Amino acid sequence: MTPDHDDRDLRERFDALRAEEGRSGPRFARLLERLPRAAAPRRTPALAAAAAVVLASSALWLMWSPSDSVRPRETARREVAIGEWRSETDFLLRTSGRELLQASPAVGGRWVIEPIAFPDAAPGGRR
Repeated sequence: MTPDHDDRDLRERFDALRAEEGRSGPRFARLLERLPRAAAPRRTPALAAAAAVVLASSALWLMWSPSDSVRPRETARREVAIGEWRSETDFLLRTSGRELLQASPAVGGRWVIEPIAFPDAAPGGRR
């Protein structure tokens, strides 16, 4: 490890290089003065007329289109008891190898797969 006084020479040299580089470059304000000014975009009456035509035609199309294509269709609903309800994504919970997880091994060296009956929905319990 070097003491601080050994690095003083390096610091002074780097400071001198930074100062020299700062003097040799152009000033930022001069660079901005040399940039060409962008012309303001001109709005033409044709563009405004085209936008008005598109807006009016889409409003007319929405007014005279059949109501079935604009409004969402209502699906028939059936009341289902809470015990009968099944989720649409319930099949995702039935993974492969499920029967192995529900089986218990026999004591004595042999493995016997005996399915354990679990009710799908216990009365009064949560699923």
